Amino acid sequence: MEPIIECGIARNPGDAMAWSDGEVSLGPVIGTTHGKLVIDGPICYYGCPTIPVELKIEGGRIVEVVGGDAKICKEIRRQIAEVKDSDNIAEIGIGLNPACMFNGDFEEEKKARGTCHIAMGNGFYYGQPARSTVHIDMVQYNPTITFDGELIVKDGKMVCLGEE
Repeated sequence: MEPIIECGIARNPGDAMAWSDGEVSLGPVIGTTHGKLVIDGPICYYGCPTIPVELKIEGGRIVEVVGGDAKICKEIRRQIAEVKDSDNIAEIGIGLNPACMFNGDFEEEKKARGTCHIAMGNGFYYGQPARSTVHIDMVQYNPTITFDGELIVKDGKMVCLGEE
């Protein structure tokens, strides 16, 4: 599947956009996402964690909510237990919009230049078979991101665009 570039322009029938726009996103190759994900920005439905939330990921699924904001961790655990495919890692996105503000709103912050967001749940939009009833974006501040060995973002700076 090709990356999706959301630039705020929807001119043709079937085109989509969201306000505020400015991101590039894609779905990971099914079953290949592994590691620890630390979320320190706003989370859809749950707000901003007071302590970063840590998620353990194996085979493209969240297998453990390791620690962080107790209330948010409890809700994520409940959701994973009760909502089919909500443990699926559905999306990774990089914010591109230099005008977005850091105001606690995940919809705006996930588009802020140099942020990263990961979504859990429904992966239909990205060609995945996971059809959860939820798609929850979780924002990371100041990430370092590499794709196929190429540094794209370092500490929240878009090095691929010449920022240092």
